Amino acid sequence: MCDHDASPYAYGPAAALDDNTGLLGTLRQGAIWIDGTTSNPAFARQMAAAAQARGVRFLDAPVGGSKGQATQGTLIFVVGGGPTIVSSAGVCLKQWAAR
Repeated sequence: MCDHDASPYAYGPAAALDDNTGLLGTLRQGAIWIDGTTSNPAFARQMAAAAQARGVRFLDAPVGGSKGQATQGTLIFVVGGGPTIVSSAGVCLKQWAAR
């Protein structure tokens, strides 16, 4: 099963970290947060640390492609994270991406 929030940054990336209103506060322990934005590496590390502190697994996965490619499931992800997390998230990533 693939549970995800397709638009975690309705108010900007930093808002995702807010415990009361952000995406991170809504994720259950053990969930995988797939960040498809192109945030800078320092912020990606900050998000990963915040996720880990809450028991959430994190993947930095900037995405390339268009809305049409998203509809067709042919986006391209550049995924950074531990191999176990990448493997676990494969079901979700394969729904959206060609590779």
